[in-house]
Amino acid sequence: MRFIYHVWFFMLGLLAALASVSLVRPGNGSWNLVQVPVIVLTLAVFFFKEDGLAALTIGMGLGLDIVSAYPFFSWLVILAATALVGWWLSKTVLTNRSLPSLVLLGAAMHLAFFVFELAVSRAAQIFGGSVWYMVSEIDLWRALIAFGIEMAVLAIIFIIYVRLRGERSRMLTHV
Repeated sequence: MRFIYHVWFFMLGLLAALASVSLVRPGNGSWNLVQVPVIVLTLAVFFFKEDGLAALTIGMGLGLDIVSAYPFFSWLVILAATALVGWWLSKTVLTNRSLPSLVLLGAAMHLAFFVFELAVSRAAQIFGGSVWYMVSEIDLWRALIAFGIEMAVLAIIFIIYVRLRGERSRMLTHV
């Protein structure tokens, strides 16, 4: 039964990878800067157990590796490192399950994702990869709007979760 549980999370990770490539990337403007893997990983760190988080991260990493121009396993390394940072933060610093904790976790994981993507893409260029993350070409205003969209999605999902549980008065405290 645990095997089916892990396969389900792995498949969910593959779906998240396909969604991040097919739904967001073709757009123009701020939408193509929204990092769906960060949103999914933040929610997984916040709501799932460690084994579900690991299966989802592996599925999403392998899914992105299949469709990416990076050398194989690059996305798996980026997402695993980001998930590890988020997991550590949720276990040591952001221990309560409140909306501010989720938003802070999302912001920290977005920063970790950016740092690991920058490091891996630079290493990929050194070792013959074809992609180099061009920081100088990023429009700061579009990046901030995309970050705001990510945080708004996290807040909306959290509010829906709390409302479905019937704990309206506890949105900003422990859930």
